[in-house]
Amino acid sequence: MKREEWRALRETHGVAFYLLESVTGLTYWDPPLTRLGRRQAAKLRRELTRSNVTFDAIFSSPFRRTLQTAMIGCPQIECLHRARPWWRKLGAWLRHEPCRPPPVVTTDLLRERIANYTSDGRRTVTQLAAEFPRVNFGEVSEEDRPFLESKELGKQEQPLVRARARRAVQWLMDRPTQQRTVAVVTHSHFLLALLGLFRLPDEGLLRFANAERRALHLCACQNDAQEGCDPTCTSAAAAAEKPP
Repeated sequence: MKREEWRALRETHGVAFYLLESVTGLTYWDPPLTRLGRRQAAKLRRELTRSNVTFDAIFSSPFRRTLQTAMIGCPQIECLHRARPWWRKLGAWLRHEPCRPPPVVTTDLLRERIANYTSDGRRTVTQLAAEFPRVNFGEVSEEDRPFLESKELGKQEQPLVRARARRAVQWLMDRPTQQRTVAVVTHSHFLLALLGLFRLPDEGLLRFANAERRALHLCACQNDAQEGCDPTCTSAAAAAEKPP
């Protein structure tokens, strides 16, 4: 990060933030999954394997923890994960399993609420691409400009995150038609805003646990006529359910 950017961070967020990063050497900037997080992602992989779920594409927040969750949790792209245990690599080689993963695309539309926490900032695309070489980072800028310029704080937090969630829904709806069944790997605050856009039968569906999976059916509304969706919507409809 350039000197003028450090100065802007210090002036915007205070000396405590600046000192924390100076002392820790960016230890808490875009942190990886914890040991517990890796176990939770592995549990997700087992659930998806048992359910025989496959995806046409995987869309993720451009943060290390979400990308690691995708790599560990999705059986189709586990072969891309550089930290994959050696015994799993050996087993795949002995079984002649090909590595033909679906596309993995990142976008800042799916990132966590942009607050002042160091975990709300991400590494540069160059750093991320070195760790995740087969992930498409074409939708995000090299530097984390949103963290510096587009905070979602205070009274404006909920309206701003919800507005971004609406843009994310439209972005998902605009994806190629061959990408119909997709995985979206994102964060709890963002998911709360995203599902808050829709009329869900149970408010308990709004909150997610770590590495929890849900099925969400999105479809466009045209003149209140839509195939397979609730007709009471204006721009998009969703049906959400927890897996058994």
